[in-house]
Amino acid sequence: MSIALWWKRLPLAALALFYFGLSLLVQIPIIYHAQYYLIVEEVKVLYFVPLGASLVLTTSFVLVTDTLSKQWVKRPTNDFVIILIAILVVVATYYAGYFGVFYIQASMELPEYLSNLRYLTSEHQFIIVTNTVLALQAFFALVINERVQKRLSIILKKGKKK
Repeated sequence: MSIALWWKRLPLAALALFYFGLSLLVQIPIIYHAQYYLIVEEVKVLYFVPLGASLVLTTSFVLVTDTLSKQWVKRPTNDFVIILIAILVVVATYYAGYFGVFYIQASMELPEYLSNLRYLTSEHQFIIVTNTVLALQAFFALVINERVQKRLSIILKKGKKK
């Protein structure tokens, strides 16, 4: 069942607001990390960057949920399970990307051509890493969606031939 059919059972605004609220909750460890470990003191950076990140995460939640709902059309699954799996996939990749980049940056010596990144202020590091991880997260959600769409089109073609 596509997510377009869900709107008959669950209003679009309710699911979108649920995902947006969840993406705001996902930002709490990111804000804590920025405030206490990176010592980001600029309030605009500290709160508006995660707010923009919440919009990208909301889009990723919807895209992955739609993909998983189309993939499990023939299997009898609960709608809650599909939403839960989509949330876990998106949040896990987001946290792994965000904290992984900071761990790599702290533990490795950067090459000569990237050595200027080490001397950036903590605000700039926070913005660059957050935006990089969000771009990778959006790309990850699109790749998942594209692969499932291709797989479903192949399955549907095989079903029509029989």
